[in-house]
Amino acid sequence: MIPEAIRKNFKNVKIKIVEWISVNDHMPPQSTNVFVAQYHLKAEWYHISLCYRLKDQWFDTETDSEIDGKHSILTHWMPVPDVPEDQFIEKE
Repeated sequence: MIPEAIRKNFKNVKIKIVEWISVNDHMPPQSTNVFVAQYHLKAEWYHISLCYRLKDQWFDTETDSEIDGKHSILTHWMPVPDVPEDQFIEKE
């Protein structure tokens, strides 16, 4: 939930705020790139990365390596936003 104070600061700005979804509540579609929040167990901090899911396994899009869950756990995900429509690039 986004606090009302933050919403007020953006009331005149056209933005789409996407919130994190717990992996316990819902999983993203198969083979779809999503941002994930990984909690590193030993370092005790979060890392955000771009990943996709195949069956019950998660893969990092940068390395195509499987995230094994031994050193970090994926706790949340969110859809990747649409690419901005740049008004300043001339189209041929």
